[in-house]
Amino acid sequence: MSIIDEKYLSLTTFRKNGEPKATPVWIVDLGNGTAGFTTASSSWKVKR
Repeated sequence: MSIIDEKYLSLTTFRKNGEPKATPVWIVDLGNGTAGFTTASSSWKVKR
């Protein structure tokens, strides 16, 4: 199984203070073994 086989995953990044912040992202198969992702425009990652 590869990441392309998934519908979504949880992407975790870290704030400046070291606190983790998880955001759901949706996966799309772009072909040739590559994947892209998107998330809601209101999510913390996008607003930042």
